[in-house]
This record gives sequence, C-alpha cells and structure tokens, in this order.
Amino acid sequence: MKKFFLFLCVSFLISRLGYSENHLNENNNNFLWEVKSAVNKVYILGSIHLGKKEFYPLDVKIEESFKKSDFLVVEVNLNDIDPVIIQNMVFEKGFYPVGEILKDHLSGKTYQLAAEKFQKLGLDIEFFNDSKPWFIAMNITTMELMRLGYNPEYGIDKYFLEKAKNNKKILGFETFEFQLGLFDSFSEKQQELFLLSTLAEVDLISHEMDKMLYLWKNGDAEKMELMLSKPLKVYPEIKNIYDKLIYDRNEKMANKIDGFLKDDAIYFIVVGAAHLVGEKGIISILEKKGYSVIQL
Repeated sequence: MKKFFLFLCVSFLISRLGYSENHLNENNNNFLWEVKSAVNKVYILGSIHLGKKEFYPLDVKIEESFKKSDFLVVEVNLNDIDPVIIQNMVFEKGFYPVGEILKDHLSGKTYQLAAEKFQKLGLDIEFFNDSKPWFIAMNITTMELMRLGYNPEYGIDKYFLEKAKNNKKILGFETFEFQLGLFDSFSEKQQELFLLSTLAEVDLISHEMDKMLYLWKNGDAEKMELMLSKPLKVYPEIKNIYDKLIYDRNEKMANKIDGFLKDDAIYFIVVGAAHLVGEKGIISILEKKGYSVIQL
C-alpha cells in the first residue's frame, strides 16, 4: 500500500489544480503564453498535474503550439527515471529513520488534526507513523483531489510527456532528487507549518475548485495569483517555504528559458501554473528581461 502513496506524492508535488468540463472559455485566452526574442520563441503552458478524462481534447491553440515545437520542457522528466529509483528516493527523503516516529516531531494539536483528517478519508494515521510532515501534507491534498475525481493519469505533464515520447526531445528543468530535497530541507517547524496550512486548506478544496478551474480555463492569471497566495495571508509564517518552493525556482527556470530564447529551436514548456503568475512569476520575469510576451 505504501507504493500507492509514493505514487501520489510523485504525481502531485507542486500544483494543486484540476479541471471540470462545465467551464467554458469566455475570453478565448488559455493559460498559455508565447514569448519571443529577436531570434526565437517559446511557448509556456501552466500545468495541471491532476485532471479528468473529460479535460481532453485541449484547446487547439495549445495543441498547435506543441506541434510547432522541437522540444518539450517539463519540471522533471520522469520518463527518464527508473520507478525503483523514484521509490527509493521518496523513502529516503519522505520517511524517518528506523526508531523515529511522527509523534516525536509534531505538537499534540497538529498530530490530532492530521489524525482527524485521515479518519475522514477512512485511514488510520498510524499507517503514516514513519512519514515526515511534508510527505503527509502532499498525500492528504492529493487523496482529497482524487476523492473528488481527479487523477494524475490525466495530468497535463503526463499527457505531453506521452505525446513527446517518439517525436520530440524532452528536457527537465530540475531533477526529481532536487524537488524532493526542497521539501526535506525544511526545518521541523517549517514542516509542521506546511502541514498545518494544508490541513486548514484541504477542506476548502471542493468549495474553491470551481472558481479556480474557471480562472485556469479562461487564462485569468491575475485572479489565479490571488487565489494561490491565499495561504500566505492565513499563515504568513510559511512565506519562507513559499519563497523556496515557488519564487526561487521561478528565477532559475526563467534564466534557462532566457537561454532557450537565444537558441534556434522552439521549446514548449509545461510548468506548474503557480510558477507563471504574479510579479515574481516566470512570465513577469521574462517581460522584465525585455521579451515580447503574448497570452494565447
């Protein structure tokens, strides 16, 4: 059973979005941008890591942009990693050494809140007794999304990775080990705050999902940024966590895209939607570098 939860963690990682077929595109925009330099262009799509079958087919603008591209660039190219290696990495980073248990690393209040949430999901928290708080936070959110009908099998990343297998070169901005290391580098206090904010947010997923999906489907980056930054208002203590997970990585990915724009190949880039929005988002960073940016 633990292998199942490892799969959930791998599938989820950063984004917390899904899709519903009931949301029509009212302004003909997608969460897709074309960025041009004097010699080249790239396409950047905000990613959804869990979706539904009825999400497809995607908008023709997205599909056409992919067809025009020579490279697919994702956060992590999981196609190149042996599943056994992935599993071993998650065990190494997401679980405590033998002899340590979750109760030793959480306050009684946080532990009780987590236990209650797992009980609602029909699970016993004792099953996660050797798991670290960040790993538990990821699993709680992903299980809630899957309970609502979302599945990593229909995620945007997976969709394009499958399409690119035989006809495009695939690049990854980061390694899977690097992403896991980000979470594992949190202090015990930060991990507990991350878990607490997740527990506070997860019960709102069903209520907030329709609005969030509407914003994604209509390419409303401004309002999306407001929604995704909500946890910072409730838990300002997690700012350092958010900086490490989002803003620091935005700068690094934007710098790599800057290199792509000096190349002569066309790149189709798929990253979590949270990385594209706001003043510190990848789109804004590229605009400040002087590139022409058009939302499609």
